[in-house]
Order: sequence, then structure tokens, then C-alpha cells
Amino acid sequence: MATYSATKFAILGFTQALRQELADYNIRVIALLPTLTDTDMVRDLKLFRWVIPMTPQQVAKALVTGMQNDSSEILVGWQSHLAVLCQRFAPWLLELILRIATPPAPSRQRLIEKLIPSRSVS
Repeated sequence: MATYSATKFAILGFTQALRQELADYNIRVIALLPTLTDTDMVRDLKLFRWVIPMTPQQVAKALVTGMQNDSSEILVGWQSHLAVLCQRFAPWLLELILRIATPPAPSRQRLIEKLIPSRSVS
């Protein structure tokens, strides 16, 4: 999840910078920030508590509405709104919410076994 979050953060920063650079050329750059979306990527993921993935259709509808409203950042789902507001005004609160909502970590031994599968010796 850390890689996904870091990538999303980088994309948002890149989008904001690109928006400024291309404004003089009348090119709009929009960031679409959906909550978890029901795709192959999240189907087997142990989801955060209280997060129900949105359908791709819901995300697409929010994108169209956001574009019609001339939004530069389109937040989809209450979790995205909460995450962005907390990150901007109270990062400590976002960290607390994520700690509470994160599924329990697997035991250390199960994690090691998952990362380094045992090999049978013949």
C-alpha cells in the first residue's frame, strides 16, 4: 500500500506542476482522485475498515461531473475528501485514522513465510 500511496502523491504533485506550466497554453490538467475502485487490483486486497470500493461507473460519472464543473481536482468518495482535507489541515489526524482503519498485520512468521517460501529438499 505504501508504493500505491507514494505514487498517488507523486501524481498529484506532478499534476499540479503541469497545470501551472500549461496554463498559458490553455491546456487543462485535471487530477482524478477516487477512493478504492472495484478493479482487479483491489479484488483480493484486504480492505481498510469502513471502505467500500466504488464501481468504475461511479468513478466515471464523478469524472464527467467534475469536468463539467471545471474542477482541477476531482475527489471521488467520502474517503478521498477526508484524506485530502486531513492531509492539508491536520496530517496527524490522517495518520491516526489510517492506523485505526488499517487491517491487522499478519503475524511476523506468516509474513516471512509469504516473502520467503520454504523449499522442499529432495
